[in-house]
Amino acid sequence: PKLSDAKYCPVNDVKEHGDINRDVSQIKTYLAETPPNYVKAKEVYTNGMYSSKGAGNRTLQGLAQKDMTSSGQYTNAFYSGALDLYGSTNAVWEDIMIACFGGSGTCSGKSDTFRKTIINK
Repeated sequence: PKLSDAKYCPVNDVKEHGDINRDVSQIKTYLAETPPNYVKAKEVYTNGMYSSKGAGNRTLQGLAQKDMTSSGQYTNAFYSGALDLYGSTNAVWEDIMIACFGGSGTCSGKSDTFRKTIINK
């Protein structure tokens, strides 16, 4: 079966994992509302919507918080560099996302355009 983009056909069944793209699209839809619906967008980010994993959902938040080490070793140069720069797994992406959904921290006093751009990236 093809993934949600209707173009890519993987060798194994990764449809549920690939459906995380639909969560990204749903967040973008909520942010396109007037005014942007940050509450609903954050719900999709934290709880997931379309990508099943076990008894629950795979979430973008879970992916952002994932520890990318294996047996205590960094898995790639980008990840180890980001951890060195930001200091923790959550600081690499999760903290920024939560701040932009709530208009705090990094996104305190920032425009909707700024906040939406960060979240949609």
